Amino acid sequence: MKRVIFCLIIFGCSPYIISTTKIYDDKRIKKLPCIAVFPFNNKTRYPEAGFLVSQGVAEFIKKFQKGVMTPEEVKKFLQEKGVIIPSEIDRGTAIAIGRLMGTSGILHGEVTEFLVNERGWSKEPKISFRVVLFDINGKKLFEGESSVNVDFYNGVPVFSFSELVEKASERAISKMISLLNLKKAPCVWRKIKLVKKPVKEMPQKKEEKKSPEELLIERLKAGEKVILEGLKFKKDSFAPEEGIEIILVLGKFLNDNPKISITLLGHSSEDEKNPTLSLLRALSVVKMLSKEFQIEQGRIKVKGMGSSELLDPKVPEKNRRVEVFINK
Repeated sequence: MKRVIFCLIIFGCSPYIISTTKIYDDKRIKKLPCIAVFPFNNKTRYPEAGFLVSQGVAEFIKKFQKGVMTPEEVKKFLQEKGVIIPSEIDRGTAIAIGRLMGTSGILHGEVTEFLVNERGWSKEPKISFRVVLFDINGKKLFEGESSVNVDFYNGVPVFSFSELVEKASERAISKMISLLNLKKAPCVWRKIKLVKKPVKEMPQKKEEKKSPEELLIERLKAGEKVILEGLKFKKDSFAPEEGIEIILVLGKFLNDNPKISITLLGHSSEDEKNPTLSLLRALSVVKMLSKEFQIEQGRIKVKGMGSSELLDPKVPEKNRRVEVFINK
């Protein structure tokens, strides 16, 4: 059921707060057990404005609901998994990472700036922010927007935790908060089930050749960057559909050599749209290693290369891969 609510304009002395909200699916909002607030996109002249406003909005929600992760908590959570995210990410990336985190809802938005207008506000710039709540499948559940004067301290704009942002947050998202019934504590890293495929016994040949597993270890020790052979990814997917045996070999190698740390490089093909898909592929390997072998945090670094290093432009499947090398 759709409902549209238009909030009042507060007149009188500055500040003015103008807010509107739209509820698209109140029943679905009530069923969300856990949501994560991601850094908002910053369209202002002030560095970190998007992150700071989103943090302020999240802190306001936490006054009423426990099952919510602030942008700061999201960044810390991912850093513990070896993933460094920028202060701003797009909505598609937020949803993709949210799926890995195990959250059921994503709150994302953007912050914009405008100056004095015909209403006669002061010459201080005003800040508008728009928030959108999506479920994990990308369905829009709620949308809110609020505009407010910027609070200044020694000439520096203050965005988060200020009274103005809190009041603006209250008007922009109070209707959504009243529907939320978050029961789960901050989100849990989603598990990936490992399924081993039976290995067919091959007749032994007179001249024994080195197995892919032996070649992997040999090349790593030689300081080479090695493709995790056999690891296959479908188009626009970050979870491997087959070939996890090579990950188990890598995990055993790391357990046998506790002083060695590695870097995983994820790659994507040119026909895939998600710019962070390559990073998520490397991250899925980290999750498997962490679950199966309890590899210590900090021993594995990850990086998404996108489609910048294609092996074969004519064969997209070859470019969807994960590479590994030993850190020096």
